[in-house]
Amino acid sequence: MDLARLVGEISVEIGRQVGLLIERSGYVTHLIVGNDHSIEIPHLDRYRVAHSRLRGLRLFHTHLKEHPLNQEDLMDLVLNRFDSITAACVGSDGIPKFFFSAFINPDPEAKEPWILSPKQYPGQLKYGYLEQVEALESEFTKKTSTLKTSQKENRAFLVGVYDVRKMKRSPDHSMAELKELCRTAGIHVVDTYIQKRDPDPKTVVGKGKLQEIILTSVHKDIEHLIFDLELTPSQAKKISDACMERHIGNTLDHSHGLHFY
Repeated sequence: MDLARLVGEISVEIGRQVGLLIERSGYVTHLIVGNDHSIEIPHLDRYRVAHSRLRGLRLFHTHLKEHPLNQEDLMDLVLNRFDSITAACVGSDGIPKFFFSAFINPDPEAKEPWILSPKQYPGQLKYGYLEQVEALESEFTKKTSTLKTSQKENRAFLVGVYDVRKMKRSPDHSMAELKELCRTAGIHVVDTYIQKRDPDPKTVVGKGKLQEIILTSVHKDIEHLIFDLELTPSQAKKISDACMERHIGNTLDHSHGLHFY
């Protein structure tokens, strides 16, 4: 609590969210200063993470208003494979009033990729955090192994972006054709997304939607994103860079078959 109070006091004094990345040993690896409503996670190249394991870091940060964990917080949790994320809602004196926490859901078939803990007040904080995380990681590894065994490798998310004004066939027909092509190539289709609009010139589906697709892909241990259109070099690079940051192996398009970038 002393560290939480110190971080809270600093956060209130500068009017910005302040975050800490903490190893399981308790060692603080990063101090992050954000703006008044968010923080930006730095590159964590030193802390590589296997597909079936958590990163070994937890994120603790302040909220200057009495808000629970938001979508950005939860996406940081899942996309970075953090052990957990905690937001301390601090008062005007910097003292944490209560805490919101979340963990990654080890079940890849669950509706939500995270598990939200009830709001906790300082006196309700419990010991046994390390044991809880290790048990969660064990379940995470078990579920991932079972998933790979039962539902094959080469798991893919198919993305179709169609301008229906220019199409002679329906988007569903085009997606069905892509699914069949994947089946022939030995690729297991886990999920699909269809968007009926002109492709975004940068990320095809838009930055927010791409982040959602990558979030789903990380949670379901998907290895490939396959697009039912020919990507421009710029689009391919942006999408591939985003995927590589999240340990998704390949981005493909469907222009003349399936092509790896």
